[in-house]
Amino acid sequence: MALLGSLINALKRRLRKVEDRAHSQRETNLKMVLVEVVLAIALVYSIGFFLNREDPLFVKSKYSIALSLLPITVLSLYYGFVKGVAYLTLFVALKFFIYGKVEGLYVLYNFLFLLIFSEFHFYWNKVVQQSEERVEYISEKLKSLARSLYVLKFSHDRLENYHISKPISIRGFLKDMKNDILKGIDLKEALERMCALVSNMYAVEKAGLYEYERGSFRKIVSVGGMGELDTRDPLVQHGLEQEEIAYVPVSAVKSGSKYLCFIPIYVEGGLRYAFVIEKIPFMNLNADSVLSMSMLFYYIVLEYYDLESVKGFYQKFPRMDLDMIKEINRCVMLKRRYDLDSTMVVFKLGTWDESLYYLLSENVRGLDYVAVYKDRLILVLLPFTNPEGAYRFLKRVEGLIKDFKGLGFSQLKIYHQTYRVEDTEKLLWEVEKLSADEPEHGMVETGAQTAGV
Repeated sequence: MALLGSLINALKRRLRKVEDRAHSQRETNLKMVLVEVVLAIALVYSIGFFLNREDPLFVKSKYSIALSLLPITVLSLYYGFVKGVAYLTLFVALKFFIYGKVEGLYVLYNFLFLLIFSEFHFYWNKVVQQSEERVEYISEKLKSLARSLYVLKFSHDRLENYHISKPISIRGFLKDMKNDILKGIDLKEALERMCALVSNMYAVEKAGLYEYERGSFRKIVSVGGMGELDTRDPLVQHGLEQEEIAYVPVSAVKSGSKYLCFIPIYVEGGLRYAFVIEKIPFMNLNADSVLSMSMLFYYIVLEYYDLESVKGFYQKFPRMDLDMIKEINRCVMLKRRYDLDSTMVVFKLGTWDESLYYLLSENVRGLDYVAVYKDRLILVLLPFTNPEGAYRFLKRVEGLIKDFKGLGFSQLKIYHQTYRVEDTEKLLWEVEKLSADEPEHGMVETGAQTAGV
């Protein structure tokens, strides 16, 4: 577990460094566009002047078009339209300065190729970005699953350890916390409750939860009369500098620290809170305990932001599976930002058969999500799947049902509707409408695709 904690912290530091580096590189690229173009022009002119002083730009050469297209090709394919235009503009100006004239057909010919190469650059970058977002989406789902499994294991461990003297249900606490977040409590109050729970579970005698804002920490929760945070403390400085959990046994800090553990809590890439322990029983201060505390705080923070993004939808559709709403909302964001298609298939049975739900759950991809709505509809969310892909999914499902029951959609009165996932609220209203309609109304019972929202 200690190794897992170290890997998680190292990964977070690496991601933050990559993001910072990418941001600084974008700023540098914008500033260096003109400089690089000028250098490219100077290089082309220098080579031409060295090889042929009478015709430094090789205008009179039979290979003039090919030679002039070479730098435009490289710049526009690698950097895009803006840098290609900047190069072409300066090149034309230099040609006019040296030769006294510029043929319009020559400029248009180069500009045409510039547009072609820039278009390729644009679409290639779009494909790369979409692929990166798919990987990010899968990564987030894996992280979410890992958090849930860890909380489940942790809850069972606590129940085993305290089943006689201190019965504590972590899952029950987190479930109540989710409900309260949906009712409107803020992140600060959620963290205060988590601080109280952690203090009770690990018999923390003296600790504090601090909010980081504008370069300083402000105390928001105190356990055992904890005072203001001393940011000059070596343990605190070690945690801030390394951007990771720091505690006495493994942090390798010099003696003199009055704190035993420093747990930073990062929100949206920046330090926002810190849980600091000053007094705790020695047997409770170990790698597993510290990692568990950190995981619980992060679980609440990440769940809070997920729930905040869908709270309004859940209040309108309280019987809809909460995780389904979150997944729909993520797919909508991917569609709006990166034009990544996702589809939902809704099944409605003439006679309810729970075996169909289990059949679908066991035969979908790991990315897909299956839920039941009002005991009438089975919803299947298909991320990164267009309507044509949903049609193939329906054909595959019908084949599975025929193998299982010997009958198809029509014979079993299984109706279905296919929707593009483009607007969360509109899609949820369509599902609500279908749950109230008769099965035949607005649905199909063959394998044909019907595109909706």
